[in-house]
Amino acid sequence: MNNFGIHNLSAYTTPEIIENVSGEFVEYGDDNQYFQFLIDRYAGSTTNNAILTGITRNIFGKGLNATDSSTNVEQYAQMLDILQPRCLKKFIGDRMILGMGALQITKKAGKVIKISHFPMETLRAEKADEKGNIKAYYYHPNWAEYKMSDNPQRINAFGFGKKSGNEIYVLKPYSTGCYYYSPVDYSGALPYALLEEEISNYLINDTLNGFSGTKVINFNNGEPDVEKQREIVSQTLNKLTGTLGQKVLVSFNNSKEQGVEIQDLSLNNAPEHYQYLADECFRKLIIGHRITSPMLLGVRDGNSGFGSNADEIKNATLLFDNYVIKGYQEEILECLEEILVINGISLDLYFETLSPIEFTDVEKIEDVGGDEEVEKETGIEQDGDDVEEEKLSLYNKLVNYFKKEQ
Repeated sequence: MNNFGIHNLSAYTTPEIIENVSGEFVEYGDDNQYFQFLIDRYAGSTTNNAILTGITRNIFGKGLNATDSSTNVEQYAQMLDILQPRCLKKFIGDRMILGMGALQITKKAGKVIKISHFPMETLRAEKADEKGNIKAYYYHPNWAEYKMSDNPQRINAFGFGKKSGNEIYVLKPYSTGCYYYSPVDYSGALPYALLEEEISNYLINDTLNGFSGTKVINFNNGEPDVEKQREIVSQTLNKLTGTLGQKVLVSFNNSKEQGVEIQDLSLNNAPEHYQYLADECFRKLIIGHRITSPMLLGVRDGNSGFGSNADEIKNATLLFDNYVIKGYQEEILECLEEILVINGISLDLYFETLSPIEFTDVEKIEDVGGDEEVEKETGIEQDGDDVEEEKLSLYNKLVNYFKKEQ
């Protein structure tokens, strides 16, 4: 009688988006590690990484500007002083990757003196009060190593602090069924990001090890004790199997005649199979992120409905900018306006775009609102007759403002 063990494929279970009230703060995910799960999908999936990085860059564009910067010089200068572009870009990146973003608002005598990025993955929401207000967030540098004996730092939420000190502003878009945390906009495509990672891991292991991991292995020199069998099985699996799958049968027999028949269990048409899976991952991630055309990622799709590459890029960029990017930009600008109004700052803010001006129908916008509306809608400063004088005047005013403040 043969004594052999069957080591099954690991089963995948989609991580649940759980808001678990644990003591004073609310955990995110069944192991309080859902933010890390999202970060891993960003780091490990080629397509997911490229899309999220591209969207973040398109939202930020060339940075923040205001159509009325030359008329509201002091307000514009004050905004530049308290908000650094790199902090804003990190904030946008967190919003896209994690579904949420956080800013630390530093106040002095009731005025905002600094707005800085705060890593969203290090925060957990405080349990809401009787009125449903989340009055604070708890900070821990690494929640994976959190212990009950730790005392995470409590930081007041925006609007619940004192006149001086730090507050946390959290951008948390509304999502049905979620109160403390917001799921990412691409949550439906997350399994395909993980699948793309595992395809990559499998192929790398298969290439490096030169072993398919779908074999039956016999040791025909007798049956050692159970403990020794486990040790041999463990060593064999570590050397021969690829990512996740323990797909090897390890058998112990008294003689070769009693051995299990060796069979190759390799997948037929493996290259075509993995190419199909890779293409499916790409398609699902494109859909999940609402990318209007693969051409925006530099990938030519033979089934495109546009006339030529140039036409496709132009039309896809217009759709993507209007239906995706501008929505996110408006969301970010509303947050900034809510913070800046504390200092009495009321500017007509916009993000300078990365898109070529040729991709925008300027004439239609100009007919509606003039140069200022064109500047705001296109994200490109309009060159009037006095543009150089206006820029020089604004520069001099900013220099004088900062000298006065020092």
